Amino acid sequence: HSVPVVLSNCTEAVLSMLPVVVCDDDEVGIIHIGHKMNLNPTLEPRVGSAFHFALSRYQNVRLFFAGSSEQDTKQEVWEYAEDQGCDWVTDREFCFRHRNHLKQQMGNYLDHCNQVIVSIDLASLLTKNSLDGTPALDIQMVLRTIRLCLVSGKVKAIQLVGDRDRLVYSKQTKAILEELYQMAPLIDHAA
Repeated sequence: HSVPVVLSNCTEAVLSMLPVVVCDDDEVGIIHIGHKMNLNPTLEPRVGSAFHFALSRYQNVRLFFAGSSEQDTKQEVWEYAEDQGCDWVTDREFCFRHRNHLKQQMGNYLDHCNQVIVSIDLASLLTKNSLDGTPALDIQMVLRTIRLCLVSGKVKAIQLVGDRDRLVYSKQTKAILEELYQMAPLIDHAA
C-alpha cells in the first residue's frame, strides 16, 4: 500500500520499471510532466528516447505529456506523438487558467488506464536564466496533477528526474515530496 518514489538522473530509468508494472491485460499509462517529450526514435535506448522505447516494446502502454514545450518541440515530434496515440497538454495550457480542461483531460486519460507511472522532469520546474528560454512549469499545477493521479488509486510509481544538485535540492522538489507525504493516507485507502 505504498507508492515508490524513484529519483533518477535520466528519464530512461522508467524503462526498468515497466517490466514490473506491465501485465498482459492491463492498460499502463505513463504521465510525463516536463517540457521534453523524449520520443526520439532510435534503435538503442539513448537519452531522449525513453517513451519511444516504452511504446515500441509494450502494446498496452499509453502516454500523456503534461507541459510539453510548444517553443522547443519540433513539428515532427508532435506528428509522431499523434501517430502513436499520445495525449498531451502544452506548457501554455498547463496553467491555472486551464485547470478545468486539464482535470477533464487527465480524468479521461486515467479512466482508460489500469495502472499509472508518473514521471516528473525537475529541470522543467525551474526558471531558466535566459530571457528567451522556455518558462518553468507552474509548481501548483504539477502538485494538482499529482493529486489527481494519486486520488485515482492507479499510481504504481513516481519518478523524479534530475541530474544536478540544484534540481534535486530545489524548493519545487521539496514541495513535491511534501505533497506525496501529505497524500500518503489517501494512497493507503485507495490501494
